[in-house]
Amino acid sequence: FVLAQSCKPHNCAIKQIAYSEDGEQLAILGENSEIFFLEVHGRESSAAPLGFTRMASTVCHMSWTQCSKNLILGLGDGRIMEVARPNKKTIDTTTTYELKLQSRTLQPELPEFDDEEEDEQVDPETGESIERTEEEEGRSPPKVSAKGSKKVKIDDADDEDEEAKKIGLLDLVTNVLRVGGDAVLFTGTGKYAAGLWEVPLSEQGNLFKKGE
Repeated sequence: FVLAQSCKPHNCAIKQIAYSEDGEQLAILGENSEIFFLEVHGRESSAAPLGFTRMASTVCHMSWTQCSKNLILGLGDGRIMEVARPNKKTIDTTTTYELKLQSRTLQPELPEFDDEEEDEQVDPETGESIERTEEEEGRSPPKVSAKGSKKVKIDDADDEDEEAKKIGLLDLVTNVLRVGGDAVLFTGTGKYAAGLWEVPLSEQGNLFKKGE
């Protein structure tokens, strides 16, 4: 390996780096949730600093949009943020390298699940579903041998929140990805841990138009 260039954009550990899709900018995320932007001129030239921006909330993950115009952030408070890419022609770094970038935040609304849905019981021997009568509903669930398995569900939302607090689960957005121009895919912990989620943006429109 040959060292092409080195720099120290942060006074803390670097959490993530991400090249824009067009390869012209590099975003560097620090543990302090500051994002430093570098302008990339190619392998033969050194990357030039553009500036940095501070995030009020903890940034868990970041990714560029496919058009390279915006940066999508997954935040530690459960929100998703979209930040404009710095434009060298319009930013002023004569007094400070701190950038004031246009941004917006989204609070994902998860669908409500039917709490009255019955838990599915599985016979450990046959693997078939066991139907429970109304009389059995008030009793303790039957013991299951080590060979068997059954689905476990917490029906009470309050109990679920309390359990999450006990084991330290937080509603973090841990991974984000902008798909096309009208949706964001994300995963997370806490209430987001059930799977892969999609936030539609078609009703709200694009934050930044192409060319801005």
